[in-house]
Amino acid sequence: MNDALIVSGLRVGTIVAMLGGIGVFVLSRGWYERPSSALPEDVNPADHMVEPSLDMRRDISVTMTWLMTFALTILFVAAGLPKLGSPTFMASQFEGWGYPETLRQVIGGIEVLGAIFLLIPRVAFWAACVLGAVMAGSIATHLAAGQFLMSLIPMAVLGVITYVAAKRRPQAYGLGS
Repeated sequence: MNDALIVSGLRVGTIVAMLGGIGVFVLSRGWYERPSSALPEDVNPADHMVEPSLDMRRDISVTMTWLMTFALTILFVAAGLPKLGSPTFMASQFEGWGYPETLRQVIGGIEVLGAIFLLIPRVAFWAACVLGAVMAGSIATHLAAGQFLMSLIPMAVLGVITYVAAKRRPQAYGLGS
């Protein structure tokens, strides 16, 4: 395996782990730990004195949506960063498919930005739609190149993206009709 790929994967893993740790730290410092005097005047202090429950059985649908969102975020960041850099294996793949060099970088940028936007519930539906279009293009590319087994990976990812898009649709936030 290419050493640059391993180093790149370790970097991405470290960044994701650090962001996760920061997120857990921030979430652990919720309203419930603040003294009543630190709460805004319109907030009832009694509502924020109990530690939030992390019981997954309470709403498994929400838990599964977030788990799939985090998995997709890690997957797309890990897939997009090498496309933004200049690893020779990515460049040779896109060249072999007959695509220009700039398309590789555009796809990598879309994947990384889409992964970040998946974490924001109000725009996650639209990010999932864009990433779904990228996966549809990936499926078509692999099938046109005769790489039938390789097309199964983006098909599976497209299925997970579809689930997340369905759960994050705008109607859930009162943005659509």
